[in-house]
Amino acid sequence: MLLRFGKTTLFFGRRRSIAAYYCSSAAILSLGRYTTAAATTTSSLLSSLSTPHHHKQHRKMTNLTFQQIIPTPHTNATNANTAASTSTPLPRSSHGLSIIHNGSLLVLYGGEHIARTPIHNPSQVLWLAKRMNGTESWQWIAPTTNDAITPPSRVAHAQAAVGNTIYIFGGRNGIEMGENAMNDMWMLTLHDETTTTATITAKWTQINASSNDTPSDVLPEARSFHKMIAIGSNLYMFGGCGAASGRLNDLWKFDTLTHKWTNLGVSHVLRGRGGPNILSLAHDEKIGIVGGFAGEETNDGHVYGISSSSDGVGSWEEE
Repeated sequence: MLLRFGKTTLFFGRRRSIAAYYCSSAAILSLGRYTTAAATTTSSLLSSLSTPHHHKQHRKMTNLTFQQIIPTPHTNATNANTAASTSTPLPRSSHGLSIIHNGSLLVLYGGEHIARTPIHNPSQVLWLAKRMNGTESWQWIAPTTNDAITPPSRVAHAQAAVGNTIYIFGGRNGIEMGENAMNDMWMLTLHDETTTTATITAKWTQINASSNDTPSDVLPEARSFHKMIAIGSNLYMFGGCGAASGRLNDLWKFDTLTHKWTNLGVSHVLRGRGGPNILSLAHDEKIGIVGGFAGEETNDGHVYGISSSSDGVGSWEEE
């Protein structure tokens, strides 16, 4: 799982650790390229996406360093509200990872520990990693929950943060690709009791979304392996594996203030795909879609221009 925060890209995988990759440009890990030569290739691709063809620029990536973050185990794993059986997260994939509170709190949610099987253990679904006292010391935290309302467990959902609020959409609760796919939207708020102890309370709220389109109950198809990004107070979600339609190439906008979806149309360049990267380009004025699995691994891309009009509906670029 890759997560960009400023000039830092964060990764959490099956080794229970978090690694932070610092680079001179935020685009370097967009396709998971870890060598200097591959980083240059990735930069060229993103440059071609965000720059008109007659003004193409090729930027070379430099100064790539790696720093592994290994949070200390959770020290209060016997809390009755968490019923935590272990003090660290299970190794996993197809999960969500967000960073909030000015880079001091990582939010890890969902995923699979056994192939294609969502993690169902309540003590393992949601974990936090907190940077303690403004230092480089991190600690795993199993948050307490103040009510019984929680999302169904899921794998391959989309996750993004608006300010310090986490949003998750979709994913699936079953083993097969179309089994128990979902199109629900949930909001997670976290209350940090203190900066000196590892006590954080989590609250989940399900959002009853509607649509700006007609009819108003036309919502994004249930799906998994899609991607979502936050720009301002809006969430933009692309692609994935639909429960009814197979691989998807549609783009949707969700307004977190009005709780309404807007269908921004399908890409006429990209085939339907799961696992694409979705990126903010040109000072949040454009969205770039790069790569993903469309029956085969891909490295193509397409750009959507965000409109400044009141309806927020822009357009896909020609190429």
